[in-house]
Amino acid sequence: MPAWPSYATILRDDAFGFERETALLRTKTDSGPPKQTKIKSRVMVNVPVRARFGSQADALSFIDWVRTTLNHGADWFDWANPLTSATVQARIVGGQLGRIAPVRGMTCWEIPMNLEYWDA
Repeated sequence: MPAWPSYATILRDDAFGFERETALLRTKTDSGPPKQTKIKSRVMVNVPVRARFGSQADALSFIDWVRTTLNHGADWFDWANPLTSATVQARIVGGQLGRIAPVRGMTCWEIPMNLEYWDA
């Protein structure tokens, strides 16, 4: 399985975080508290990230990696989860890369995206 490229640094700033979907079904009742029941054995975790690249060439290499190696972002890849330090199989949500933009006077480039992975 392909691995997240070493030249793509995940920034840990206000865009970074982990959003777990629920494994429960919650139903209102006529009286009393709502009922909850577990309906999923594992859930998807969404991770909004910004990847930083040290050069325009690295940013273009990443786009090419997504297009060719990841089948336009449809395929899974190994990613070192910074929350747990475990390697998980992740993918780019919808294969959608955000606005590719230069930072620091065109010395670095950034691409926002959402990653997702299964969590037990």
